Amino acid sequence: MKVIGLKKGRVIKVCLAIIILICIVAFFLPKPKGYDGSLGSALANKGRSLPQRQGAVFKKDVLGNFEPQPSDTVREGPGENGKAHYARPEDQNEVAQVMMEYGINMVVSDQIALDRSIPDKRLSECKFWQYPADLPTTSVIIVFHNEGWSTLLRTIHSVLNRSPPQFLKEVVLVDDYSDKENLKGDLEDYIRQFGQKVRLYRNKQREGLIRSRTYGAQYATGEVIVFLDAHCEVNTNWLPPLLSPIYVNRTIMTVPVIDGIDKDNFEYRPVYQGDTHFRGIFEWGMLYKETELPEQEAKKRKYHSEPYKSPTHAGGLFAINREYFLELGAYDPGLLVWGGENFELSFKIWQCGGSIEWVPCSRVGHIYRGFMPYSFGKLVEKRKGPIVTINYKRVVEVWMDDYKEYFYAREPMARQYDHGDISGQLALKERLQCKSFKWFMDNVAYDVLYKFPVLPKNLFWGEIRSMLTGQCLDTMSSHPPSIVGMSHCHGSGGNQVFRLNAEGQLGVGERCINADTDHMKLVFCTLGTVDGPWEYNPTSKLLFHKHHQKCLELSHDKGNLNLQPCNNASNGQKWIFRELVIITVIKLKMCGGFTCSRNALIALNLLYIVVSFILISVAAYGIVASFLTSLAIVGGIIACGVFLFLLSLMGLIGAARHSQVLLFFYMIILFLLFVVQFSLACACLAFNEDQQYKLAYEGWHQASMGLRNETQIYFDCCGFQNATLPEHDPMQAPSCSSVPFCQESTENMKICEDSGDTCWMKLQKVINNALRITGGVGLFFSFTEFIGVWLTVRYRNQKDPRSNPHAFL
Repeated sequence: MKVIGLKKGRVIKVCLAIIILICIVAFFLPKPKGYDGSLGSALANKGRSLPQRQGAVFKKDVLGNFEPQPSDTVREGPGENGKAHYARPEDQNEVAQVMMEYGINMVVSDQIALDRSIPDKRLSECKFWQYPADLPTTSVIIVFHNEGWSTLLRTIHSVLNRSPPQFLKEVVLVDDYSDKENLKGDLEDYIRQFGQKVRLYRNKQREGLIRSRTYGAQYATGEVIVFLDAHCEVNTNWLPPLLSPIYVNRTIMTVPVIDGIDKDNFEYRPVYQGDTHFRGIFEWGMLYKETELPEQEAKKRKYHSEPYKSPTHAGGLFAINREYFLELGAYDPGLLVWGGENFELSFKIWQCGGSIEWVPCSRVGHIYRGFMPYSFGKLVEKRKGPIVTINYKRVVEVWMDDYKEYFYAREPMARQYDHGDISGQLALKERLQCKSFKWFMDNVAYDVLYKFPVLPKNLFWGEIRSMLTGQCLDTMSSHPPSIVGMSHCHGSGGNQVFRLNAEGQLGVGERCINADTDHMKLVFCTLGTVDGPWEYNPTSKLLFHKHHQKCLELSHDKGNLNLQPCNNASNGQKWIFRELVIITVIKLKMCGGFTCSRNALIALNLLYIVVSFILISVAAYGIVASFLTSLAIVGGIIACGVFLFLLSLMGLIGAARHSQVLLFFYMIILFLLFVVQFSLACACLAFNEDQQYKLAYEGWHQASMGLRNETQIYFDCCGFQNATLPEHDPMQAPSCSSVPFCQESTENMKICEDSGDTCWMKLQKVINNALRITGGVGLFFSFTEFIGVWLTVRYRNQKDPRSNPHAFL
C-alpha cells in the first residue's frame, strides 16, 4: 500500500511539473507569423517607400510592343470575325432543348470554330501603347458548373491564342462539381494537349462561384490572377493593358471593357456605343448599375484610352495581384453561390487602401444568358431566405455603416433574414484600418446620388390586401411597363412586397407604381427622384392618388385596378398594408467558426477553473470544520483541484493565444483524463449490491477502532453485521455504549447487542447513493472533456481571420 501511494504521489508531482513547464515555455515562444497584425509584406511595409515603376507609355503612330502583326488572311466559316450564325430550321427542336439546358444556343456554338476570329473593337489609340516588358506573370482562373462544351473550350482557346505567352503562366480551371459526362474524362483528355499551361481542379462538393474562385486563387501560381467566366472570348492584346496598372501599383484592381456575345447567334458586338466611357455604381437595393464617366474623372486623363477609376465592377471579369487579393481575405466566405461579391470586393478594396480601374484597351466578349440554367442544389439549405438578398445583407452590414438603412428602406424584408456570423469580416475590417463608407461615398462614389438619391423612410410596407376579395396586389413577375394585377396572398414577399415612403413613392424593388382611370401600372422609377403621388390613410384605408385626386379601386365585377372618385363606403377602395414576418423553425446549431470555437473553449476552461476552486475550497473547509480528518483524503482533493486548475489555465491561454504547443499538450492530457474519468464513472455506476458489500467490508476491515466508533455514532448503528463478535475477529466493533440509541435504556442496549441496526444496513444506502452521484458527475465531466478534445482538435486546424485573412478556408 505504501509503495502504491508513493507512485501516485510521484505521478501527480510529475504531471504538475510538466504542465507548469509547458505553460512557461509556450508563454515565451514567439507568436505565429501574422498574429501581431501583419497581413503580408505589403501591408506591413505600408509606410515604406517603394521604387516607382514606369507604366504604359503612349507613342503616337508607333505600333505598341505587344500588338499582333496585321494578317492578310481572311477566315471563312460559321461565326468567323464575330458574325452571327443561325441554326437551320430543322434544328429548332434541338435548339429549344439546349436553350433550356444551358441558357445558350449550344447548337450554334458547336458549329463555330473553337478558335474563331473576332473583330478588334478597341479604340484606335489602343494600338499605340507601349507596355513594360517585365509585366507580372498571370494565372487566368475559370470556374464552371455544367458549362457547355464548346463555350468552355472557346474561352480557353481565346485566352491561349491572344495572350503573350511570357505573361500567361497558366489557365486554372475549377470544376464546381459538374455532373455532365463530357466534362469529366473527355475534358481531361482534351486539355492534355496544352501540357501544364492548363490545369484542372475539381471541387468535391458544390461550392458555388464565389468560393470556387477563392479556391482557384489558392491553386494559382501567377503573380496576378485574372477571373473570367466560362463563356467568354478575349479580344486582341487584352492582357498587357490589364497588367500594366497592377505592375505600377499592386493595390489596383483592373477591369476590362465587356462586349456582348449574343446567346442565340453568337454575334460579337460592343455593349457601349461610340467613344463614351462608363463606370460601375449601384442603387440602394444593391443592383449593379453603370453611369457615364464624370467630368472630374475624365479630366484626370491625358488620353481617351487611359484607364480610369470606378467605384464598383460587374463582378465576372477582372485582374488583381494574387497576394493582395488573399491579404484582403479574398471573398467573404459567408457569401454563398453568387451575388453581392462584386460589391463586397469593391467596397473592401476602396475602403482599405486600394482602387479599381476600368481599362478601355482591354476588351473581353461575354455571353449573357437569358436565365440561370441550373439550381443552387443543397447550398440553398444553408440559408433561410433568398441567397442573393442575404449575400447583399452581409455586405451592407459589414461595409456600409449607417448607409445600410437605405438598403433596408429599399428591401424592408431583408432586415429579417439571418445573414450569419460576420464577426470575422468586421475584425478584418478593423485590422486593415479601413475607411468609412461615408468616405467612399464622398470621394469615390459621389455620382451615385445623382441617379439614386438617399431613400426616405417607409411609412408603410408589406403586402397590400383588398378588403373586397382578400387578394393582394401583385406585379405578376412582369417587367415594366406592365399592368399590376391581383392574386392570392402568399405571404412570401417577392412580387407582393410594396413600400410607400414619406415622399409618396409607391414601389416594389427598383420599380414604381402609377395609375390612371384604366389601369394600375408598373413602371421604372424616374432616376434621381424618390417622391410620388400616393397617400394612404390607415383609418379610412383609402389609397389616394394626389395628381388625379382619386382613389385606387378594385372593381367587383371585372377585377380591374383603376382610379375612381373616393368612396369611403366602397370595400373595393379599402386596402390593408400588412407587414410580413418571416416564420423560421429554430434549430440547434453547432458552433463552427474560428471565433465561436475559441469562445467555447475559453468558456469550458473557465468552468473547469471554477470546479478546481470548489474542490480546493471543500478540502479547506473540511479541515476547518473537522469533517475531513484524513490528511491523505484532503491532500488528494487539493492535488486534484490544483491539477485541474493548471490544466484549465493551459487550455485558457492556448485558446486565447491560439497557441499550437499549448493546445496540443492540453488536448493530449485532456484525452487521457477523459479515458480515466470515463472508466471510473462507468465502474461506479456498474457496482452491484455484492460489490458494494465487499467494498464496505474491506473498508470496515481496514478502519481503526476509533473510526468504527465514529461511524457507529454518526449512523446510529452498532457493529458491521454483528455486534457481539469475538475480540480477536477483525470485524469486531467497539462497544455500542457510545451509540445514542443504545444509551437511552438498558433495553435498547440489549437490542443493539442482539438485533439492532447494524452499520452495513446504514452504509449500504450511503454507498449506493455515493456511487450513483459520483458516476453521474464523472460521466458529465467526461462528456465535457470529450467536447473539449473535439473543440481543441478543430480549433487548432482553424485560422484566425484577423491574423490570417488569406487562409480562412
